[in-house]
Amino acid sequence: MNIFSALAQDQGKGSINEANTSSFLAYLMAPDESHGLKREFLFRLLKKLGLNKFCNADDYYYEIALEREYEKTTPSEKDRIIDIQINIFKKNNNTLEQVQVVAIENKVKQGAVQPEQFKQEYGNIKKAYKDIPILMVFLAPNNQAYQKEFDNLIIEDSNKTDKKFYFFWEEVIAILKNILKDENDIEIEPLADYLKHTIRAFVYFINLRVLKRQTKSVDIVLYSSNAKEKVKVVYTYKDNSKYEMLVFEKNFVRIKDLNGRDSDGYVVKDMLQDIYDKLGMKKGKYDNTQDMGKKIAAKVKKDNIKQPIEIDTANPKFSPIYKNRGCNIFNIDDTNAAEQK
Repeated sequence: MNIFSALAQDQGKGSINEANTSSFLAYLMAPDESHGLKREFLFRLLKKLGLNKFCNADDYYYEIALEREYEKTTPSEKDRIIDIQINIFKKNNNTLEQVQVVAIENKVKQGAVQPEQFKQEYGNIKKAYKDIPILMVFLAPNNQAYQKEFDNLIIEDSNKTDKKFYFFWEEVIAILKNILKDENDIEIEPLADYLKHTIRAFVYFINLRVLKRQTKSVDIVLYSSNAKEKVKVVYTYKDNSKYEMLVFEKNFVRIKDLNGRDSDGYVVKDMLQDIYDKLGMKKGKYDNTQDMGKKIAAKVKKDNIKQPIEIDTANPKFSPIYKNRGCNIFNIDDTNAAEQK
């Protein structure tokens, strides 16, 4: 089971958003939490941000804060919340002197982009930390859609201590994967099995839901039989993992993972939406995957589709997650013929 996928299901009570992903990252950063990583993840992150000099536990103390709110600097702005804040203190005998602030704005959805947000966050936090160097980190996928918000923050040339950094989610995933690899190669201390499983689940989830991992191929076959209408989808990721989806007209959708991995409802909805687009169908406001499957099968039967219909999904409207793929729609009365495609 993938707990992150489970929480993100549309029909569930929970949801995965910036706050949820920030919480998990902050948990891994905090040296004293129960994960057992100590400072492993934190130090690898700081090095990627160019803060190598602070990776010394004998000389520095680290405070990890979540959703710290700062007051607006002008009436026209908004109070802003820093998703993750790393406060670094220099140890001086029995006292601590703050020497660095790392403020992380986390973006996991294009819809969350606010052109002025990152800029205003810097203004708000600078008001609170006038004499302490600030590194503003924009954590987002490597995608042009997020670039404008990052570019809108301009730090004056006269300010030699404050900086900004566009940190890709892809780099966070690379850090986590390298930690798992190093543990497997006995380069770092052993990690608890539950932690390793949770990190793997998180990496898989971010790849699928945030980074929009591409597929290698998708084969879609729609066919009707005397018993029931059914949609069959088989698709393959670039890492060669495969899934099969069956949508039965009468009552349910079933996903079969051909590689023994966790399946994800988000995947099903994307594939169904691609078929909707090609057939000129409009998704109802409250349609779930079952509703969509039934309507697609009924549409194919009603229109008596006999020839394969090519679906060009190089730039799908609903789902940028599956690029460079094509698929065919068939209306076949013989189930065996469909299986042999």
